[in-house]
Amino acid sequence: MHETLQHGSLPGPRGMAGVPDLIRRGAGLLPDSLMFRAVAGLLAILAMIWAVMFYGIDGFVSQQFSRLHNERVAIQNSQIQQLIQDELTTNEALGVCAAEATRSE
Repeated sequence: MHETLQHGSLPGPRGMAGVPDLIRRGAGLLPDSLMFRAVAGLLAILAMIWAVMFYGIDGFVSQQFSRLHNERVAIQNSQIQQLIQDELTTNEALGVCAAEATRSE
């Protein structure tokens, strides 16, 4: 039943099983088996679901941060506009005071 191995020869198809064959038999999952295909399909589906959820959450969070940034920019813009208006009012009042001071002299 066993073929005698010559020096430097490899076992043939009817000889001793190779390492990959032993691993496949030991694991009990052959690439051609229905169990292997089911597990591989399930892992592929789970990976796709994970990717879709990740990109969906990432898009939602990015939109929220963009909205928050736009709100902050709008608030800063209104604050700057208010500061400019206050400075213009102050400068106008200083101009009126200076004009009155030069008239009274």
